[in-house]
Amino acid sequence: MDSEWRGLHVFYSDCCVPGEGEHKIVEFLRYSKEVQLFNKNTTHCVFSPDADVILLTLSLNLDYICLIKEDTSVLPSMNWTASSTYRKIGPPQFELVMINIVREYFEIEFSRELK
Repeated sequence: MDSEWRGLHVFYSDCCVPGEGEHKIVEFLRYSKEVQLFNKNTTHCVFSPDADVILLTLSLNLDYICLIKEDTSVLPSMNWTASSTYRKIGPPQFELVMINIVREYFEIEFSRELK
């Protein structure tokens, strides 16, 4: 076993467990904080196509959490008709969102509004 992967924990929750994936992840991270299952300096990375995961992860108040999202701005515009199908061509493009930086931008933006 590669020593780089030795401390890795993977938690799997499939469709048999009710709830949206993002909400289950956030619930698990909140629980982990309460029972002190992880080091606060651990970096957590969440993959989700949904935008609501940004607000969910902001609510966790963790210093080291990032999101991987598929970059939908590179997708061609879609004209849906009954006879058409959409196929994505080429490798997927991804964005990395650092939640601590998003939090800092919100603090700057909203502190201006209060002045």
